[in-house]
Amino acid sequence: MFVFSRFYKIDLEYLKYAKKNGAQIYLVINDVASILSSYADDILIVPTDSMNFCHSTTALNVITEYLLTLISRKCEFKERIDTRDQITED
Repeated sequence: MFVFSRFYKIDLEYLKYAKKNGAQIYLVINDVASILSSYADDILIVPTDSMNFCHSTTALNVITEYLLTLISRKCEFKERIDTRDQITED
């Protein structure tokens, strides 16, 4: 789950439900002190500090793309990945 501080109440309910049903919970979060952290099996802390008023999502975008790349390599997309790699090598 991707969560920032000032999370929605439903996020907590989702985590409680998932935990109760035996799901492994991985949080990508910007505040480890959040109450949601107590439900997580593992946590990736993503800095969101910015000089702007709102959170910066740059680190979140990097981590999301990296995680999706790792996951896709575990799936049945091997042929597609090999083809892509061949094209980009030339």
